[in-house]
Amino acid sequence: MNSWIVLPVAVAAAAATAFTVTEFRPQSAAAQPASAAVATVPPEWERKFEALLAENQKLHTELELLRQAIDSRAPLAQGAGALDSSVVEAAVARALEARGHAVAAAPVRAEGATAAPEFADAQSAFDELLRTGTYEGREELWKRIRDAGLLDEVVAEFEARAEADPQDPELRLDLGQAYLQKIFAAGQGPEAGKWAIKADQAFDDALALDDHHWKARFFKATSLSFWPPIFGKQAEAIHQFEILAEQQKTQPKQADFAQTHLWLGNLYQQTGQLEKAKGAWSQGLALFPGDAELAAKLEAAGN
Repeated sequence: MNSWIVLPVAVAAAAATAFTVTEFRPQSAAAQPASAAVATVPPEWERKFEALLAENQKLHTELELLRQAIDSRAPLAQGAGALDSSVVEAAVARALEARGHAVAAAPVRAEGATAAPEFADAQSAFDELLRTGTYEGREELWKRIRDAGLLDEVVAEFEARAEADPQDPELRLDLGQAYLQKIFAAGQGPEAGKWAIKADQAFDDALALDDHHWKARFFKATSLSFWPPIFGKQAEAIHQFEILAEQQKTQPKQADFAQTHLWLGNLYQQTGQLEKAKGAWSQGLALFPGDAELAAKLEAAGN
């Protein structure tokens, strides 16, 4: 699998309705009045309630995040879709940073190696990004750009580049990937969700210009697959991967195409469609017999 496919994006689970448990908490025997005729609570119950209280606090925090997003959101434009909602922005934000940083972390520099020089300005950082062809190299550059405080300016360069040539889908794809970097910098919260939605829109713009743009559709489908089930995006992700699988039949074969079958099978499996999952993995393995991930999936599924 090519390293660029490990997407620096993912989506958080939606916040659930919290419930109050603080008014009913078992007391240990030592904490009870001597006259109380109450059975001693086992220690494991205490531990379970501590865990429950911690989860309750977590849910309250998430709901507060959603409340703030609702209170502060701007009025939606007429005809705007669900993806423009600040509630969605908040809901998708929580896990983006954790997954993104795990992927986007810079490679460990060998002991004694000289640190990369700082950029002269945002333009030089932007130019260096355009010259770098590997995923690992670009992610290292993005980290340096974030550390140097140049991220906003570099993203603005990608926006200007895309606007200067609005008919080039590659520029829209690059812009979407630049927006992903804003997610990593934003951390948890509605701000990260806003940039996730902008990235998704950039991938849509690329596909509007070229419906058979493989990377743009793969990025979009993979991103959709991480949305919380409450938003119903898994079905759309499956649809996007199904389109991709069909389009690949008429395109020159590439090793990356195996990933379409892998992700499609994974989504079928996650949505309880095991036979369809096996079919997707089997079809992929027939086309790419040396793919270890597809083989492992089929073996684990009992085939």
